[in-house]
Amino acid sequence: MTPVLAVDFDETITTLDTVARLPKLAAEYLPRAEAAGRGRSWEQGVSSYVAQWRETFEAVLASPPDGPTAADRVDAFSRRFSDIENGSLTAIEDRSLLHGIPRAALTRCGTGIPKRDGADETLAEARRRGFDVHIISANWSADMLRGAVGDVGDIHSNDLEFDAEGLTTGRFLRRMVSARDKGVCLRGVADGRGRVVYVGDGMNDLAALLEADIGIVIGRKPDMQRVCEALGIPTYAMAEAGRVSAGESLLRVDCWDEIAQCLFERERVGVEPTADG
Repeated sequence: MTPVLAVDFDETITTLDTVARLPKLAAEYLPRAEAAGRGRSWEQGVSSYVAQWRETFEAVLASPPDGPTAADRVDAFSRRFSDIENGSLTAIEDRSLLHGIPRAALTRCGTGIPKRDGADETLAEARRRGFDVHIISANWSADMLRGAVGDVGDIHSNDLEFDAEGLTTGRFLRRMVSARDKGVCLRGVADGRGRVVYVGDGMNDLAALLEADIGIVIGRKPDMQRVCEALGIPTYAMAEAGRVSAGESLLRVDCWDEIAQCLFERERVGVEPTADG
């Protein structure tokens, strides 16, 4: 059966979050005065979002949700952020902050995005070895993602709406807003396939990480570590990979070389995940 490699985009493939490139790109197609006004509006929106998010985050961690499984606890956790995430997208739409961008400009923007060492090479090698590769991202532009990763795999993300002239309308096509959305997406692409590996770096990856046969967390974000501890989700380094159990615990790596080792060494020796990892 065909194995699946699904990965997050921002700060998993890339070295930094990339959505802030979009309002800057939109500003290039505006008169200077209007661009400055949109820039201030964007900064105000970001400040408001961060404040709401942090307040909710600390409140949830002070009394973390309970549930019989890790997936149940993650689902309850992510639901607490639903209004904030959707509200931030609505605010961007109402202010027309991403209006007027040509589709081709989004693709070009993606080509300049810096990526983690080894990401491109590992994705390409996975495809060469027969993995079905998917990018599952809460990013706002599928065209920007395509510009960044090329044709290495299928892209599942939010997107920007375009008018008849090929310019963004300023509205979103909301497909991947929450952790739950990513988990549901992974379940769909994995149906009828072989071993499923998911790689992500943040809290909105948790549902997909637990849905996979092998969930790999790249990096050591303090907030991610706090959430995993609060929700009872152990993470293990490569040296303890044998302790990882699908749906209950996760593998933790620092770089794409370790991901390649996990993917291709397991493939070489024919290792398949078991209930004990």
